[in-house]
Amino acid sequence: MAQMRLSSTDFGIADAASPLDLISASLGKKAARDHLKSMLRVFKPADVTASHIHQALDFEWDDFEDSVQYVVGESFSANYIVTGNVMDFATGAILAITPERFLKTISIIED
Repeated sequence: MAQMRLSSTDFGIADAASPLDLISASLGKKAARDHLKSMLRVFKPADVTASHIHQALDFEWDDFEDSVQYVVGESFSANYIVTGNVMDFATGAILAITPERFLKTISIIED
């Protein structure tokens, strides 16, 4: 099987709480925070603007937070949204992946 080559620009992390929760469950809060700080050296959190909020309101999705995450992801052409609620994003054009899949995928990132 060919190994996928990825760069940090291939990901948009829309739900930073999910990776933190996943890591906390296995390593504890302190280690999870340290790991998340390391991840932030590679991945830049997206800013949420008033314009994003207005666009998200127009989506009329059941979960407003999901629509905000999706709109922000669209604004910087994210390839992925990392979330525990993959099905909530099933109708969107951005691929939603679980935190577990995200962690497996970033483990093969090559510089």
